[in-house]
Amino acid sequence: MGLPPDNAQAQAPDKVPFLWETLRRHDLVTVNVLKVYRQDITARVTAISTARHGVKRKMLGRVITFVGCPTHWGQEGLAVGDHALVFLGEINGRLYEHSWRGHLLIEDIEGVTYAVFEHKELWLSPTFTPKLQPYTRQDPRRTYASAIHLSVLKAHLAELIEQQEALQPSVQKRHWLANLLRIRTTPTQS
Repeated sequence: MGLPPDNAQAQAPDKVPFLWETLRRHDLVTVNVLKVYRQDITARVTAISTARHGVKRKMLGRVITFVGCPTHWGQEGLAVGDHALVFLGEINGRLYEHSWRGHLLIEDIEGVTYAVFEHKELWLSPTFTPKLQPYTRQDPRRTYASAIHLSVLKAHLAELIEQQEALQPSVQKRHWLANLLRIRTTPTQS
């Protein structure tokens, strides 16, 4: 088993931070799973981190149903009683969990709360965000998964959300400017 490094190296500038793309395309919620029927998952929403891709702020504290990720290629689905961070997106009016590693189970390991990500020795991956490496360990119950200290992961995700939201106005401004230029460059009829 590899050990997390004491001196985490700086991430290369061309590397995307851990979970950046998933957060860019999905909302992040925390749920307690109440019922599972095939891929339909019924859960109570206990926290909402983003509401940009189908999740509504009014869902907080409510019971919702969404389509869970497929359980193939070693990917485990959510089960009744699970407490998890879940990435959800809306397709045709229905919420779907991100299809590949769309949730991180929240569990206590030796008295510390961790988020479990299905990737063996994640801290050794060259694309893994270095500042998370010292807070990541092997999940003692699952040889195929790593556990990330939950409070550190939440801080990382909050930082990513803030960065992505800061980018949103510039994207909207560019579209507005492009439309304005298109309107002004359109020949006027006299």
